[in-house]
Amino acid sequence: GARSAWITDEVGVESAGKQFMRAQQIYHIGSLLGIVLAVPIARNSLQLPYFIGGGLFVIFAIFLILYMPEKGFTPTPKEERQTFGHFFSTMRSGFNTMRSRTTLIWFSLIALFVGLYSEGWDRLTEPHLLANYAFPDLLGMTMGPVEWFAVLNVASSLLVIAANQAASRSADTGAPLQLARILQGLYALMVISMVGFALTGNFWGAIGCMLFFDTLRGVTSPLSQAFINHFVDSKFRATVLSMTGQIDAFGQMTGGPIIGLVGRLYSLRAAILTSAAILMPSVPLFSLLLKAERNVSKTPVEV
Repeated sequence: GARSAWITDEVGVESAGKQFMRAQQIYHIGSLLGIVLAVPIARNSLQLPYFIGGGLFVIFAIFLILYMPEKGFTPTPKEERQTFGHFFSTMRSGFNTMRSRTTLIWFSLIALFVGLYSEGWDRLTEPHLLANYAFPDLLGMTMGPVEWFAVLNVASSLLVIAANQAASRSADTGAPLQLARILQGLYALMVISMVGFALTGNFWGAIGCMLFFDTLRGVTSPLSQAFINHFVDSKFRATVLSMTGQIDAFGQMTGGPIIGLVGRLYSLRAAILTSAAILMPSVPLFSLLLKAERNVSKTPVEV
């Protein structure tokens, strides 16, 4: 929440969406570089990549302390600061902001369903591939599961980079209703790709559905952040964004065990289909969100 709120305050609500998509691209470029660098380092020591990664985080944190700009943030005057009182006041104001705007209520419910489905997909896709498909050779090279998962991770990152570039050029992040319609379409296609992944008996069809899903999912995060920023005042933006993240996390904690139980009692295919069924309500919920937003002002709510 704090990071997204900081970016939005620095560049403005209208420009923040483009920055979120650019950040998603840079993140996946970094992931690709990490894969390339970590493999030869890990050959010498499996612990060394972790030490290097931790050290780089510390260096980066020091760099941000010294050089990170923060021109859009107005701190509370020292004489008005009451740590716990201010904390609870901000939490209460953020909650009131969400409760007073029907759009944010619907979006929070969507975030819950997104959290509920996600653990099933994240934890069971690889076991499903391992249990139900034979991994073929690729271009004459012998490819086992380890090599295939490395190729799929690289392919997924490249596709997400390309998808965010396309979305950055075509989506108007300053138009929240357009963003909601795009997100609705993305989630509908994600449900379809999950069903295809679960049901197909063909290896190539399965990885095609998986890569398609991962590509769509890689665009939903920055677009969702861009959407919600339109409806929250700067003073409570970090709090509201954090609340939606907590709702998502609660969904993960709740949905993961349920979907896992389905997988244990029935099959991995049934568990992934359950994940798809859980995500499905997000599509009509966007219709309700759009209907609600057409009936209210698009200006941020002041509490």
